[in-house]
Amino acid sequence: MEIILHKEVGRLGQPGDVVNVADGYARNYLIPRGMAEEATPAGLCSWGSRKQKLGKEQSEKMQVGTALAKKVNGYALVLKEKAGDEDQLFGSISAADIATALQGAGYEVDESRVLLAAPIKKIGEYEIELKLGEEPYPKIKLTVEKA
Repeated sequence: MEIILHKEVGRLGQPGDVVNVADGYARNYLIPRGMAEEATPAGLCSWGSRKQKLGKEQSEKMQVGTALAKKVNGYALVLKEKAGDEDQLFGSISAADIATALQGAGYEVDESRVLLAAPIKKIGEYEIELKLGEEPYPKIKLTVEKA
């Protein structure tokens, strides 16, 4: 089924893209959540005018993201967590934890912009990429210490 994306969807594409997906995925997930609509001739025509407005909004967001990327690049973040023997944390540090810590430091970074392959479970130093602006993405240095 061909659909028009309304929002950025992982590996599918950006808003305004016309993509082909499985019928069930479109009808049961994307369309009910307002992330897409079926690509009918009427939908394609109406989307054309909205796409121009969306292009302006995206360029503004990109400029804000690029400015934030320059400010946050190289930032050193220190988190103190409880840990047991062999520096194993009593839990883990997720992308949400990192985003919250950055917001506390004055950087408006959303959880979805923190590129973290897996939750952090050990004391140590890590380099974390943030999906802000254009590639190459800025990196912050995360130091996890024992509390």
